[in-house]
Amino acid sequence: MFVVPGCRPSADKSARATAPAVSLRCIRVEEVTSPAPMPVSGVVRAGRQGLISAQVMGNVVEVPARLGATVAAGDVLARLSSDEMNARLAQAKAALSEIERTYAEECRLLEKGASTRSTVAGLRDRQDAARANVSAVQASVDHLTVRAPFAGVVSSKLVDVGDLATPGRPLLEVHSTEGAEIEAGISTIFPALPVGAEVAFEVAGRKGVGRVKELATSADVQTLNRRLVLSVAGAGYAPGTAATVFWPGEARRRLLIPAEALQHHGQLDRVWVVGAEGRLALRLVRVAGVEAGKHEVVSGLNAGEIVVAEPTSDLVEGTSVTQR
Repeated sequence: MFVVPGCRPSADKSARATAPAVSLRCIRVEEVTSPAPMPVSGVVRAGRQGLISAQVMGNVVEVPARLGATVAAGDVLARLSSDEMNARLAQAKAALSEIERTYAEECRLLEKGASTRSTVAGLRDRQDAARANVSAVQASVDHLTVRAPFAGVVSSKLVDVGDLATPGRPLLEVHSTEGAEIEAGISTIFPALPVGAEVAFEVAGRKGVGRVKELATSADVQTLNRRLVLSVAGAGYAPGTAATVFWPGEARRRLLIPAEALQHHGQLDRVWVVGAEGRLALRLVRVAGVEAGKHEVVSGLNAGEIVVAEPTSDLVEGTSVTQR
């Protein structure tokens, strides 16, 4: 005895045909022709960074700056000691005091007619030279105190107490915390942009828009890339962090749908399409990524097709749809 199944599929189709239409917000697949963003790897660097070096010779006696510490412009980073510089300053001040006393005495004698104007003028010139010498030696002594040239963070410490600092030897490195930059290499196959042009980027999941600060006109002979520097507004971009620059490539035709229209089912991406008869159909698609809240559809849809803008999990194929 055989059991013959009933016409259940036909019954389901009949039920869907007689079911009331569902009102859904729909949107047409958008077709645009625009430059496709090409991801380029880069790195964040401080917009302003300085390698602080010694200007005079001296022994390091104190290093108040600590790695990672925030410093203000003028804060003491290190102190040096030099007996020779201190002795030279004392000698210059003593010579100035002697010339000043002699000059004052000759001025009094000139008033009494016991000196000449040429003698007083010569002493005045010697006094000015002595004062200039004191200022020069004092400037050298002031260099024994190393100060931060601008506000920022101590990113590198290359000296410790007891070391001998010589002119030109790096002591510390400071980078600013605001006005970061992104440095990358742009292939010569990509079009060039003028200085000031806006370019999108992403750093640690944080999206933003920078401006072209520098773009080399010639490429490196080894990498065939042109050096790019983007100016980035705002704080919070740590130097050394990997960045992705979305450089505009050649213009091409692209299909876009709202990000909300895409449903993820495991590793599959799908959308609900409203067919010519106003009924739902499930369509598998392949997308390239998200840009400004829209997915670029690589395959599975055609320009002008209608998709459900905000699909829910209870949608069923074949359901009649009233668009809104």
